[in-house]
Formats: sequence, structure tokens, C-alpha cells
Amino acid sequence: MRVYYITDKTYEFKIKDSILDFTSKVCIISYKKTVHQRIKLPPIEQKDLKPAIENNIENKNFVYNIFKATKNFLIVDVWTYERLELECDYILVEDLCFLSEEPTINLYPDYENPNVIRVVASYGRVFAGSGVFKTKDDFKKGFDIFLKSVSQGGINYKTLNLYGHYDLSEFIKSQGFNVYTYHLEYPAFLHNPKNLKIPQYKVKKEIKIDYRGLVYASMIVLFFYGVATFLTYRNYQSQIEKLKEKIETLDKNIKTLSLQISDKGENIEKFINIVNDINKDMDATQLLNNITANLPEQDYILLYSYENNTATLTVVSKEPTKTLRKLADIKFLDIRLKSPPTKNQENSFNMVLEVEVKND
Repeated sequence: MRVYYITDKTYEFKIKDSILDFTSKVCIISYKKTVHQRIKLPPIEQKDLKPAIENNIENKNFVYNIFKATKNFLIVDVWTYERLELECDYILVEDLCFLSEEPTINLYPDYENPNVIRVVASYGRVFAGSGVFKTKDDFKKGFDIFLKSVSQGGINYKTLNLYGHYDLSEFIKSQGFNVYTYHLEYPAFLHNPKNLKIPQYKVKKEIKIDYRGLVYASMIVLFFYGVATFLTYRNYQSQIEKLKEKIETLDKNIKTLSLQISDKGENIEKFINIVNDINKDMDATQLLNNITANLPEQDYILLYSYENNTATLTVVSKEPTKTLRKLADIKFLDIRLKSPPTKNQENSFNMVLEVEVKND
């Protein structure tokens, strides 16, 4: 997963949140590039929430999080930002990276100016508030006021995650907090990757269909289908022509045989060989007809050969499993798949089969 932190500059990070995720792009917008407001709305369903927010704010580029929901009203935190040039799969603001179930305060240094202290409070995955302190002395003087502002409604904060300014640890403990210190090699807002890919932050992208591409693709498929059909037809014709030639040869040899009775042994042997060849070709043609008759409508035979009572053929199929099941229903044929089906340019599959007539 790639994460882009957008402030006056754009910073890129790579996060290994899942072995299955190699392509997701997440945009985190700095608190310095957002405007936060808390708006009150009538009680509405989740699917209607975003359009309702749009009707109450001027800037249509925003993310939101529900602060409080009752039967009579809904209070929502909304962060607006300038339009992004970077295309992302998820967009959220820096404050939302720190949501937690338990009442928790996060203290960390500003990414571009480590001397500046940022604090973000949350509970029950609700954003309670945030603050910025330019110096440590400002933090010590203003922390109590910040704590009172995020504790409205009886929220009792006892946990504080400290990601920098570790010398403030003793001061924070003196305020009655359990302090958890984290020494990270990456910014604090990346500490919990699960907060970055919440469905609510997913960007809905318009699907653009290039109809010209579809037309070209359809023409190519039809062309190859036509070529394959033509080749199959030629294959049939070739089998029939060979059979005709051998029947004519048999007629001639029968006439010759009646005239050359003296060399009976040699002529009879030739005769038997020719009959065997004809029987073989007739078996091959009959076998081909039986297979073709049992193929699904969109399938066809691309290549075909017959030798030693065994036919080898390449079948083009949209659904290889369905085709194999249909051919397996031909009781007098033994059908073997020589290799796994391979996908072709027509979005179909080529299957090489060996077919033999069963003896029993």
C-alpha cells in the first residue's frame, strides 16, 4: 500500500499492511490543509448522509465522521480540503488516523516541524478534538484546557500515546495518565494502518467505457472465429477428399485384381492394406463428427489429426469444464486431456485432447 501525505509538499510512504495489497493508494491530508467544522443534521440514513452534508457546505471536497447520533438529530465532523490532483483509492485527513475504541489521547510532533506538538483525542472511534502547541511550555499551560474541551459528556481519558517529545512523559504522568511511548521510524499517523482503509473513505471512481475499444475487440474476435471456422471446414474437406481418393484407388485395384489372378497373394495383401486405410479414415471422420456434434454451440475444433486409432485435436472452448463433461458423456470414446487448458487472445481456452474409441 502506498500512502501520500499531502501538506505544502507531498510525501510518499510504503506500508506493508497486507500481503494481498500491493496497489492501494491512500491520501492523508495534513491538518494544515483542512478546515474542520461540526454540523448538525436531522436524523437520516447512512446512504443519504453524504448528499445531506453537501447541501450544508460550500466546498464539495470533504471527508466526514459521525460525532453523535440520536433519534432527533445527527452531529457530524466535516473536514474540507482543496481539490487533489493526485488520484487515490482512499482519502482521509490526519485527525482521522488516530481513531480508537478506548478514550485515548495521541501526542506527536508535526511531520515538517518536529518542535510543534500535535494532540488528537478520540473515543469509540469518534473524533473528540485536536490541538496544536508551538512549544512544550505552551503544551504544559494549555493541556488542561484541551483536556476539558474533549472530555465533555463525561469522557474520562486515562491513556496517552506518546510518539515524540519523550521528555514530557513525567509531566503527562503527573496529570494521571498511563503513558505508552512509541519510538517509530515513520510518522505517527501511520502507526495504525487499519485506520487508513475504512470503506467510508474509499473514493468512488467513475467507470469510463471505451466503446471504440469494445468494437475493435469484437471485430478481432469475429475475425479469429471466422478463421478458425474456415480452418475446421477445410479440415473436414481434406478428410473427405482423402477418403474419396482411396475409394477410387480401391475400385481400380479391384479391377486390377480380377485381371491379375496369377499373383493372387500379393494383390490380396495390397487390397487388404487399402481397405484397412479406408476403414481408418472412415473411423476418423466418424469420430470427428461424433465429437463435433457433442461440442457446446460456441466451441469448435481448431486442429485435428488421427493416427493409430487415436485422434489428437485442439478444441477452443469458452467453458473448458463444461465441454469436457459433455464429451465424457460419449460412452464409446475414451477422452484424455493432454495438458491444462491455456487461455488465448479470444478470451477462450485451448484444450489439447486425445480421443480413442473404446474396445468394449
